[in-house]
Amino acid sequence: MLCGFAQQRAIAAENQGVRKLGFVLLGGCAIGLALGGVSVSQSSDRLNTDTIVSIALLALVSALVCVAYFAARQEFNRTKGAVNELNAQLLRKEIELDHLAAVDELTGLYTRRQFDDQVRLEFERSRRYKRPLALLLIEVDDMQALGERVGRLGRGYLMSQVSEILRSRLRVNDLGGRYAPETMGLLLPDSAETQAIAVADKIRGQVQVNSFMSEPYDNPLRLTLSIGIALLPHDEITSYGELEKAAERALSSAKAAGFDSLCVHGSSQPVRTAGGGDMSLAS
Repeated sequence: MLCGFAQQRAIAAENQGVRKLGFVLLGGCAIGLALGGVSVSQSSDRLNTDTIVSIALLALVSALVCVAYFAARQEFNRTKGAVNELNAQLLRKEIELDHLAAVDELTGLYTRRQFDDQVRLEFERSRRYKRPLALLLIEVDDMQALGERVGRLGRGYLMSQVSEILRSRLRVNDLGGRYAPETMGLLLPDSAETQAIAVADKIRGQVQVNSFMSEPYDNPLRLTLSIGIALLPHDEITSYGELEKAAERALSSAKAAGFDSLCVHGSSQPVRTAGGGDMSLAS
C-alpha cells in the first residue's frame, strides 16, 4: 500500500510537470500576442485606447503566467523531494521487514524457514561441486528441568546466551538457525568430519566454562550441550531433507548417550561424551 501511495505521488509530480509546460506555452503565446500588438500599434499613426488596454491585458496575463510557472516549479521541487524521502523510508522499512522475516528475535539466528532455504542451497552446491558440507543440530541438555528452575523468561534468556556463543563461533560462510524451539542448527560449508567435530567441541567447551544467570542465584548455572552431526558426501543422503533427518537422528543418539555428548551420523566416529565414553553409532 505504501509503494502504491509513492507511485501516486510520483504520477502527481509528473502531471504537475505537464501543467507547468502548459503554463510556459500559454505565457509564450501571451508574450507573442503582446509583442504583436506593440508592432501593430507602432505601424499606426497613433495609439487608441482599445490598443493600449489590449497590450496592458496581454502583459498582465504574461506576468501572471510567469508567476504561476515559478510557483508550480517550486511546488514540483518540494513534491519531488518528498517523494524521494518517502522512497528512502520505504526502502529502509523493506530492509527491516526482510530482516525480521529472516532472523529469529530471541536467538539472533535465521528462522527455520530461512535456515531450510540455506540448507537447500548449500546442499545443491555441495552436490554440484563435490564439496564437503556439515550440518550440526545443538540442544541444551535437560532444558525442561532448567525451565522449571528459572521459569519461561529464564529459559528464553539461556537460549539467547547459548545462541550468542554459537554466533561467536561462526566463520564467514557458516550459517546458524533456530531449527526448533530448543534446537539450534549450524551449517558449515566446505567442512569435513574433522572440522565439524572441532567446531562442535569448541562450542561445547565454551558453554561449559560459562556461568549463566549468576546474579539471581547463589550457584550459577552450568550448561552442557548435545550435538548431532550429518555430513556430505554420503551415499544415503540424496536431498537436503534427508540431510536434516540424518542430523536429527545423530542428535537423538547424542542425547541418549547422556549429557555433553556428540554423535556423527554414519561415521566411524562413535558418540563422544565429556567423560570419554563411546556409544553406538547413529544410523
